[in-house]
Amino acid sequence: MTSMLPEDVVMIPLNNPSLSVRVVTLFKGKEPGPFAFLQGMRSGVLKILNPDPEKTEAAMGYRRKEGCYQRMLADKLPAEFDAVVSPPSRMAWQAEPYRRAICRKNPSAIDLTPQFTRTGNALAGEEATLAQITAQLQYVQTGQERDIGRLIIVDDTFTRGTTAAAITGVLRENGLREDCEIVVACPLWLDTFSPELGEETD
Repeated sequence: MTSMLPEDVVMIPLNNPSLSVRVVTLFKGKEPGPFAFLQGMRSGVLKILNPDPEKTEAAMGYRRKEGCYQRMLADKLPAEFDAVVSPPSRMAWQAEPYRRAICRKNPSAIDLTPQFTRTGNALAGEEATLAQITAQLQYVQTGQERDIGRLIIVDDTFTRGTTAAAITGVLRENGLREDCEIVVACPLWLDTFSPELGEETD
């Protein structure tokens, strides 16, 4: 089942939930749909299909609508938020234009992205644990963490929420309030945890 412009409140990480976040996305499904380029680059599949992934049909289709997607995601978010952050990643360039569009919506918001660095190679997409992801994050305080009432975490995809949980945990260790509202904004929600229609769940 897929849908455009969904949002939902979920507990993350989905395999060991401890944090409530609102997820705002453009596409939610078991397959990446119009965001096959983003997922194909993240998984490495497009580079196998073509040495120049930008020449694939998935890339060309995505690039034609990329600017529209960025505006759509920014428009879905609340008008008021205090800070924005994108997790440090080898694929950071995929989330960056979405974060820029969101920052344009509220220029007074703090961009915490430069405060984070990553020292290891543990990847949420390769099922690294929350502890492994958290251990490799380093953060430099701004002194404004306690003033943040709503934080937007911007990424290209959302699956289990492990990275968002790690980012939030590190920020809380550096002064972020427990009552800060966490919103995850991403174009693609790869919903591999939901059962198929008709399946029984425990």
